[in-house]
Amino acid sequence: MAVPHHRHQASLESIFRVSSSPPLEAAQRNQAHGRFQEILDHYEGTVPPNRQYKRPTLLRLTYHYTSEGKSKDNVLRAFFDAIGLSIDENTSVDFSDKETEERISVKLIGFADFLIDNFFLPLHCAIAHILHLSAAGAHIDRILEDTAGSGVHADGSTALGSMVQLRLDGWLDGWWDGREG
Repeated sequence: MAVPHHRHQASLESIFRVSSSPPLEAAQRNQAHGRFQEILDHYEGTVPPNRQYKRPTLLRLTYHYTSEGKSKDNVLRAFFDAIGLSIDENTSVDFSDKETEERISVKLIGFADFLIDNFFLPLHCAIAHILHLSAAGAHIDRILEDTAGSGVHADGSTALGSMVQLRLDGWLDGWWDGREG
């Protein structure tokens, strides 16, 4: 029997390689999360406006949308490992030391770029491939084009009939006149 391929697995565990680590204690997690927030807050204010994306925001949202528990612990462990700080320290980072600030900045940027290149882009590629193979991509594109347009489709029709049908079926009760259904 063939072994399944897992190259498109949507898991950060294969990237972080920390799945065998024990869960963080509540106090340790809270302290690490506080330092994580402090570091990202500092660098979010220093992002050059010409960047394609805000790396600190990417890291913050990666943590935010990660499942509770051990998955969040893994993100914290990987973050502190990537920027070269101990997850167990309970002191604030001294950003007045410009050498430390620059060293952490370079590592933070590298970690965010690593996530983009090794997780988010491959995941996006896999999803796009699946949508293409299933023909769902073209269908989704048509729906998005129709909803983003001026309300008149290429053939001259509008979505008024669909909206009336939704209204008659009770789907949009209260939506038109601002009252709840």
